[in-house]
Formats: sequence, structure tokens, C-alpha cells
Amino acid sequence: MASFQDIAQEVGCTKATVSYVFNNIPQVGEETRRKVLAAAKRLNYQARKKTEKLRIAVVSSTTEFKFDYYGNAMLLSVFTTLNELGCDTQIVKSAEMLRSGRFRGAIIIGAPISMEEIKDIAGIIPCVIINRPYEGLNSVYSRSGEAVFQAMELLHQYGHGKVGFLIPDKSGVNIVYKQRLQGYLRAVKQFSMEFDEQLIQEFRSTRSDTSGIVEIIAKLIKPEPTAIIAAAEGLDIIVNYGLYILDKKIPDDISVISFENDRSFIHTPPHTTISQDFKEIGRHSANQLMALIKGQNIEPVHEAIDCEIIQRDSVKDLHLKRKFDLDKI
Repeated sequence: MASFQDIAQEVGCTKATVSYVFNNIPQVGEETRRKVLAAAKRLNYQARKKTEKLRIAVVSSTTEFKFDYYGNAMLLSVFTTLNELGCDTQIVKSAEMLRSGRFRGAIIIGAPISMEEIKDIAGIIPCVIINRPYEGLNSVYSRSGEAVFQAMELLHQYGHGKVGFLIPDKSGVNIVYKQRLQGYLRAVKQFSMEFDEQLIQEFRSTRSDTSGIVEIIAKLIKPEPTAIIAAAEGLDIIVNYGLYILDKKIPDDISVISFENDRSFIHTPPHTTISQDFKEIGRHSANQLMALIKGQNIEPVHEAIDCEIIQRDSVKDLHLKRKFDLDKI
């Protein structure tokens, strides 16, 4: 009888890709999916009779966007762990589906449904929320606010005393962005950095609407910061583009630290990066949900996962520049 390895050799892909196709993991292109299924039919592959699996919902709006690395990386991590645990996993985008009785539990990524709906659904089936810690509900989140503080500390060590901060929302409604802003403000105070309200700017945009980029970046650099932190996934490109149009070079004219390792390293120069551990977030959220389903967690659990600061070439050491200037005197 044909195996996944036989199908992989027939198609010219990996065994893992074949597994993704048969387990409905949404990270395989449609053309590859068709080739795998066609090869399985040619080889007369017979799937083993499966025991009843736990049906788990993953709530995400990521499928609306083609290039959402954060959402895709989080989905892949969650799906991979749930698959390893033998679950039947499906992406859903409405509260009605979660109330249907079809699912034993749910992991919630992003914000396709409101917090009020989440609280209501958590009374029906076990739920775990990713990166949105909320009192009374189970959650797994990254310590991105602390990571922003550490990034500011690194800039301070390199002689930067005035840092711009770009964020999608500074109102405090989004708990993740609120924590990142708090990390920035805490560092400004602790390291006695210069501060101006204009050093904090919002950029709210869809991935297809790039209007206003140059205007926002121009406002951000008007107080003459020596560095910028792009405090959300996707803002690395916004900062790079705006600085390029304004004829500002990284890091000669201004240093940059951005979020997520997927594309920060391909910029010129590569960005120093605040990187979330998607694999660990996915693993902890899936394991936490399994514990809830088994009735092991009586009180809500909040698990915090550390981020990593990856140093690259986008941050200039101003101490070295000053030493060089003094040597010339």
C-alpha cells in the first residue's frame, strides 16, 4: 500500500507537505495540493481508518490577507501542534460557528470576533486567546512590551537619547499595542531620554492602502530622533519606504528596530529585530486548550512567552561616531 513517502517521491515534495494536505493544514499552495491528491489517486493510496478526533476551531481573520506573516506563522504553529496532538482542526471566522456544537474547543488568533463574543463562547466551549490577555479567560501571549523596553535599552547603550515610536494604535484599546507603548514610555523615563509627543505616531492602514506613509514618517522624524522603533508587524516596510522617500539612510542618518524576523533580515541593511517565538506560543496555546478540555485547569491560566532581540546592521553605535569625531580633532 502506498505511503506518504511514496506520494512525496511521486510529486517531488516533502513528506511533511503530503501530511499537510491530508490534514488540511492551510500552508500548501492549491497547485501542490492538487498534485498530491492526484498522485495519491494514481498510487491507490488508502488512508488508514481514523479514530474519532477532537474537532478544534482556530479563529482567525488571516485568510483575508495574502501577505500576513504574523497571522500565517501563528496559524502554522497552532495547526502543527494540534495536528501532532491528533486533532481535527478547522479555521472559522464567526461566533455562530463556535456556538454550533461542532467543536470541542477553540484557539483565537487576531480579532475577527469581539471580546464580548469570546467571553460568551468561553462559557460554551473551552477557549484560549493568543496575544490578547484578558481577565477571566485563558491566554498565551508574548512579552512584547518587555521586548520593546529591551530594544530601547539597547539603543540607550548605543548612545541614542531620542527615539521615535511608530504603532498602529496608541489609544490603549488594543492590549498588545498598549503593552508595547508602555514598554517604550517606561524606557524613556528610566533612561532619561528626550521626549516629545510627536515622537509617537500612529499608522493605521490596510495592506493595500499605503497613502500617508511619507507624511507620517516626516512627522515622526521632525523632532530629530536618532532611532525609530517600528512597533508592529508590517511597519518595517512602512518605515523603510518613508525614510527612503525622505532621503534618510539607515543607519547612517537614523537607526531602526522592527518587529518579526521573517523579512527584517532581508532589508538593506538587515534590521535589528524584535522576534516573537511563534512555535512556543502555538505549542503552549494548544497544550493549554487540551488541558482545559480534559478539565485540568480550574482557574484561568495566562502564559507569557519571551521575545528575542536579534541584533543586525540597522542600529548605529553613536559612541563610536563620537569617538571618531574626537579623534579627528
